[in-house]
Amino acid sequence: MLLASAASRKALAMAESLREVLGVRIAGVFHARHPYLHSRVFAERVLHPSTRSSSDWPAAVLEAALSLGCFAVMPVDFSDVFALSACRRSFEKRGVLLVAPPFEGVVLASDKARLPELSQGIVPTPRQVVADGSLEGLGSLEPPLVVKGLGDASRPTYHLSRESAAEEARRRGRCLVQEFVPGVGRGYYAVAAEGRPLLEFTHERLIEYEPTGGASLAARGPVKDPRLYAIGRAILERLRWTGQLMVETRLDLETGTYYLVELNPKFWGSLDLPVSLGYHFPAVLLEAFLHGAEQARELAERLSVREGGFSWVLDGLRYLAKVPAAWGRLARLGAKKGYRCDADPLDPARVAAQLAKALSRLGAERE
Repeated sequence: MLLASAASRKALAMAESLREVLGVRIAGVFHARHPYLHSRVFAERVLHPSTRSSSDWPAAVLEAALSLGCFAVMPVDFSDVFALSACRRSFEKRGVLLVAPPFEGVVLASDKARLPELSQGIVPTPRQVVADGSLEGLGSLEPPLVVKGLGDASRPTYHLSRESAAEEARRRGRCLVQEFVPGVGRGYYAVAAEGRPLLEFTHERLIEYEPTGGASLAARGPVKDPRLYAIGRAILERLRWTGQLMVETRLDLETGTYYLVELNPKFWGSLDLPVSLGYHFPAVLLEAFLHGAEQARELAERLSVREGGFSWVLDGLRYLAKVPAAWGRLARLGAKKGYRCDADPLDPARVAAQLAKALSRLGAERE
């Protein structure tokens, strides 16, 4: 089957899961040159330079799937899920299975402006206003503030004053201004069918992509907090969700309150963590699309799972130019018992290419 686009951190975990559990040969179509072009996990590789927001990306993916004889396509990043799920009929007409949530659900879950409505009575969200020219309501928010886009590529910025946040909001146009929630990032992952989880997992971020926040660079799980599972399950049920979903929260350690930060209707950047612990979400998702929810649930129940952690040592080299002690911690965690890391000796060409790219970017990261 085909992963599109395979130029993404989560693509390796998706490929490993599908290969290991279901014995599927994996091809990757890449929208850009990427170190993963050298990875051993891909039996076939197609490079098709694209912005992925252009109208030619779904057609290029479908053409790659047909030319390689792939029976199914699994989108990787949100931009892939959004673009390809909108064209599901085109794939079905050509006999290619598209393994992705329904387009209407993707649009609903990814709209950050609707989070308070979607989570009402389940979990609070940070106080927020949708800034759309007038900035009405901004004065009611207490700094520090986060300004982010309303879609998946939110590119958050952090501000210590309303004036700074207002300036950034005016620069962006329509966007979200949100009160910053202190605490620790925790996530609930699931593959679900009609609002019922087939496989679920929880994690806690130990080091994030930037000092101010972001995706995981080190994480552990599962987090055994029944409140977090209850929040995730209630969201799935309310949305009657089918497919993969991450419920991203922050736990305020001072008050013990969970806040819903966003919903991600795609596989998450820290997918390496659960897959390395035996939680094979991509394999369970494909099984559900091929053979139905019950067989997927039976597969999930047969999985051998454990507790542990994952450290993205190569991906985290950026910290050598920012907070070197943080990268040292990443390296120590990667060598710790029960933890794995992205420096896989069985995939040397990919590791070398990834290391070379990371080192070449240290100057930009320092700046």
